[in-house]
Amino acid sequence: MDVKQSVIVPEICHCDFVMHKDGNDMRGLGIFDGDMLFFHAQQTAAPRDVVAFQVDGVTLLRQVVFFEEGRACFQAYPVNMVPPEEYAGPDLEKVRIIGKLVGLSRNI
Repeated sequence: MDVKQSVIVPEICHCDFVMHKDGNDMRGLGIFDGDMLFFHAQQTAAPRDVVAFQVDGVTLLRQVVFFEEGRACFQAYPVNMVPPEEYAGPDLEKVRIIGKLVGLSRNI
């Protein structure tokens, strides 16, 4: 991972890494373009968790619909922007959850 800038993380956050949000595909959950997102590094997810995950080298931010043995489904918000992304079988092997969202910071 390339370090692009230093970020001061609030002590209460207890995060492992920070990402800068590009785009408004999660605005229905109050996550907007330009937000700094704080993550706890983990490789598992539960329904309703907002996670950063990678598919074929692309990092995405989505809410988990389900993540169970053999299949997973992730959703962007608002739901009319991007259809649910479902992965099963060999496609699921390409999915790697890298962290769960634990906080955000926004400049106003």
